[in-house]
Amino acid sequence: MNIKIIGFFCILLLGNISSAKMMNNSIYNISAGTISNVLYVDKSKQKLFVVNSNAPGEIKIIDEFRITTGKNKGNKIKEGDLKTPEGIYTIIKKLPGEQLLKKYGPLALVLNYPNYIDRINQRSGSNIWIHGRDEEIIDRQTQGCISLENSHILDLLPYVTINETKVVIVDSAFINQKDEYRNKLKLKKQYIDSWSNLWESGNIDDYLDFYSPKFKSENGNSFHSFQQHKRNLEKLYTWKEISIDSIYYITSKKESIVEFIQTYTSPKFISTGKKTLTLLLDENGNWKIVREQFKRIGPRIYFKDLLSKFLDSWRISWEAKNVDKYISYYHKSFKSNHLTYDGWYEDKKLKFTQCKNIRVKIYPITINSYKRDIWEVKFKQKYSADSYSDFGVKTLLIKRDRNSFKIINEMWRP
Repeated sequence: MNIKIIGFFCILLLGNISSAKMMNNSIYNISAGTISNVLYVDKSKQKLFVVNSNAPGEIKIIDEFRITTGKNKGNKIKEGDLKTPEGIYTIIKKLPGEQLLKKYGPLALVLNYPNYIDRINQRSGSNIWIHGRDEEIIDRQTQGCISLENSHILDLLPYVTINETKVVIVDSAFINQKDEYRNKLKLKKQYIDSWSNLWESGNIDDYLDFYSPKFKSENGNSFHSFQQHKRNLEKLYTWKEISIDSIYYITSKKESIVEFIQTYTSPKFISTGKKTLTLLLDENGNWKIVREQFKRIGPRIYFKDLLSKFLDSWRISWEAKNVDKYISYYHKSFKSNHLTYDGWYEDKKLKFTQCKNIRVKIYPITINSYKRDIWEVKFKQKYSADSYSDFGVKTLLIKRDRNSFKIINEMWRP
């Protein structure tokens, strides 16, 4: 092979490796389990890179395309400035060729410009697309869109999922390679870990320090209202548990999108859904949350319903005198007065063999929780067995044990 050609391919390979390394600072943990691909636009190179990773492995470039962007350099500020916006966008719509003027090629992919950050910064404009082109591609020839050759926009389409695929647009991935800048730019996973740990522990002041004064909740409430809401919840719930899974983030120069599956457990319910955090770098170079969105996956699961079913099964096994089934509702650490788990088992086994019929009625049930994963369940109980009966108040301490419940203490009074 010609030495010049070998040299060309070496330069191309090194360029792609360097680009991928820079993208590692701004893209974390994308995969088929989170989102499939990210489109990364470098305006200085007039290139669009399709990137992926074997999460949480290194970013890899799986395809690249020659593009052309806005005629003027810099971030888009207003309608008609002929600049391509910079930030993180989502492809929200596909326009087929029959709906387009011929100059836009066989299809256009619509970006959600202006996004939330653009609106905060009062940037205006509309109709920012990734589209084809019916003429030769040269540098910076659009009114603000990102344009590819007609054949290449069709090649790009298989990498795109509407309302999912993210597009990162930067002036240059190589604007500053100093460690100090890269560390400031890179949003580390520890940030989200700290955020969730403070929320879970009830350290509300430090938790709220993660939020920007510009923050608005999903329903449009101000940061002041959000703070008050969180403080009220702290008084309402004695404990909470925050579990995070399938996290990924995408970062541009001064903004970041973090998405993950969040499971929120409180004394009352369990709620699981996709949480999206939008962050901005403040004037001190600190990441601050400016928006929070949560889309529930399935209905809330209420502990009153789960515990009611548990009590009903426990009562039925008691009436059936099925001692092995009955004891399965108790934890190995169970204690009641002087009886341990084994003593309780032997006591019930003897009583079950001595009785022909057992009837148990429980009502009404009150449920409270003062300690994580432990519920105090109280109810009135009518018990009858052959010629004996009693009526009293029973209190059970029930512990959530992995995916089930177990009784750890039982008390009764007339």
